[in-house]
Amino acid sequence: MRFGSKQQRKALEGAGGRRKAWRTSAAFCGLLWPSVAFFCPLAQANPYGMDAVALGLSEQGFKDLYDLDYAQSRATFEMLVRNEPDKAFSYLFEAGALWWEASNEAGLFKRRSDLRKRFEEDVRQAIAHSKPLLASDDPREQTDGHFIVGMALGARGQWELLERHWLKAYFAGKKAVAHLRQCLDIDPNYDDAKLGLGWFEYDVSRYSGLLGFLSRHLLDVKGDEAKGLDLLNDAAQHAVYVSNQAQIILSSIYIEDKHDFPKALAMLRVLRRSYPQSPYFQFLESVMLYETKDSTGSFQTARDFFAPFSRDEKTSQPKLLTLLCAFTPKSCPDRDQTELSLGWLRRAINEEKSMNAASRNPGWGTREHQAWLSTLYLFRGYAESILGLRKLANADYGRVLSDYPDFWDNRARARLCLKTSCDAKALEAYLKNLAMPPRAK
Repeated sequence: MRFGSKQQRKALEGAGGRRKAWRTSAAFCGLLWPSVAFFCPLAQANPYGMDAVALGLSEQGFKDLYDLDYAQSRATFEMLVRNEPDKAFSYLFEAGALWWEASNEAGLFKRRSDLRKRFEEDVRQAIAHSKPLLASDDPREQTDGHFIVGMALGARGQWELLERHWLKAYFAGKKAVAHLRQCLDIDPNYDDAKLGLGWFEYDVSRYSGLLGFLSRHLLDVKGDEAKGLDLLNDAAQHAVYVSNQAQIILSSIYIEDKHDFPKALAMLRVLRRSYPQSPYFQFLESVMLYETKDSTGSFQTARDFFAPFSRDEKTSQPKLLTLLCAFTPKSCPDRDQTELSLGWLRRAINEEKSMNAASRNPGWGTREHQAWLSTLYLFRGYAESILGLRKLANADYGRVLSDYPDFWDNRARARLCLKTSCDAKALEAYLKNLAMPPRAK
């Protein structure tokens, strides 16, 4: 994919010179529709009317988010809102970061009502501060206003949907679609709007029963899978704000619905170039490499992903909930995921044990190697426990206790799992507990 090509810049010079001088390639700020409203600015351009400090805060906040340093990301976005309290984009960015976190950590808004209230207030403020843009005589500002309102309403609708407030959800969605269509009515080259419209079309095409009826009749979106994919691909190729974001939405479709892992892998690699240190994107790339039969590449990417974890035990464990449960929000881990993980873990252990010291990751000593093997055996034990392979699981828990020094709480977990059943429900509860902030003393 090429950003800022001559053809793209020429198209952007229409509609009264809209975005003529802007050359931004959007960074991904979401995985599923609840997050598609939100995107990341880059410091070399200023399309949002923010000052340099605010742009820097936005960029840093999203980097922290994809590093899964949620507390730091929230603190950075709080600073952004204080710095630019009159800018609709400030609230949209903060809401997007909060929703991305909630989308990947199941039940977060149930556990943290303070974060839910902040998200809801950010959505309200983003809509309220878009009113001057909607009333502007400048077509560029009008389209930005419709875009912000459409995306914010889409997020509100998704939250209402999760709360099973059907009518509220779909009336919010209907207004969101209207605003996004208005973007294209004013400026046919506003390809960013195709992101939300494309995801609506695709998602509605897969709804059945009450959800399908409400979508088709209240949203006036018929639900056309092919059309939705075309719109998303247009956004991925031509959007100024959200091209990378459209790629991650498409990659989620290719992973979950289409099982087209080579396409998903190609899109994830684009995102890795934007966020090379993100454990989230590293982890997904490792999974996709394994799915495309590149097990050696998968194991090496996993070692790269684990390396900083082995050096920072305090902050690494809370990230496991997002990494292991982002794609299984209903039940984590589910059986299919566990069976795939077990196959991967068996082969990874065999490869790691067969490697000599010179073949390991640069900078890895005995400690890192043993921490990695300890973790592999513990998680293989989890997978075997969930699948009912109790004898094999106990053997792996025993190896963690007898063969490896303490790392994280691996030995304590192995000891507990030898006494009680570490089934899927127990593992999910453990991961959620890890992700909770420490209690104030």
